[in-house]
Amino acid sequence: MVVKLGDPFGRGIHDGDVYPISARLASDVVLPEKTEILFRLPDFERGGREPYRVDSAHTHRAAFPGCRNAKDRLLGAKLINNEWRGALFLYDFDLVGNPQQCFDVVRTAIEGAILNGVLSTLRMVSQYD
Repeated sequence: MVVKLGDPFGRGIHDGDVYPISARLASDVVLPEKTEILFRLPDFERGGREPYRVDSAHTHRAAFPGCRNAKDRLLGAKLINNEWRGALFLYDFDLVGNPQQCFDVVRTAIEGAILNGVLSTLRMVSQYD
């Protein structure tokens, strides 16, 4: 799996606080056509504080049971053609303009979430074979 962070696009209140992020699943696993791989995005809120957030592009959002956090924010996501697209929002002023400080944590969390989604999908597909 490859998770990439793009250049900031400054949609937020500060330059350098919003970055495109994408993940691509490199796999030889063949799934039935139109099989959606759903997963739950990581939630980085700790103790009422959220230093950064990952959100899906509107095309990669998905609603399914258990896909919302305690504040009812949608965390449901899906791979389209083995790819996910979204954005990384930096809220902690120490991170603005320097996403590399949190990118390893974000990348690892996204990889784990997607792999859990792939495993769940494979289990469901194998039940119908």
